[in-house]
Amino acid sequence: TARPAIDRANAALRLPPNPPSGQTLATWGVLAEGNGKSIDLPPGPAAVGRLEVRVPLELLDHPEPALRSLILQMECDGEPTVWCPVGDFFGGGVGCSPVRNWYRTAETNGIFACRWLMPYRKTARITLLNLGTRNVGAGMRAEVIPWNWDERSMHFHSAWHFQSDLKTPPPRDWNLVSL
Repeated sequence: TARPAIDRANAALRLPPNPPSGQTLATWGVLAEGNGKSIDLPPGPAAVGRLEVRVPLELLDHPEPALRSLILQMECDGEPTVWCPVGDFFGGGVGCSPVRNWYRTAETNGIFACRWLMPYRKTARITLLNLGTRNVGAGMRAEVIPWNWDERSMHFHSAWHFQSDLKTPPPRDWNLVSL
């Protein structure tokens, strides 16, 4: 009897929401090895409502290592909050596997978007850093919306960890959250 409600909920969750309009900041350019480009966000309290990264994969000889070496960093209120390869942050993993859900999108053409709310109290900076050995053309765009920072507000955090020799099968538990 719940099937129609479940189908409606599943359909709604496949369609990304449109975040409220806000101030859009963007940067684009060629990132030489070891260099990055940053966006200093406007003074808070505010929140990133949408973050988009574009990497024209057709211009890359080897997209998989380029996406693994292109790091997304974020600092909020003087605290590092995000450090993650672009493909992994947006859910595409190694290379550019397509992802489309409520919070993030990864297209096979190198367009990545996330709709996680990333609030900050006073200051924030988002950086794309090229740790690879080849130049990469890349850009990002952040849409910043007003945020009412209160005692329940928290910074968004994301980190990436590498585990070598992960052999599957057999399936195994992997601790994603440690308190």
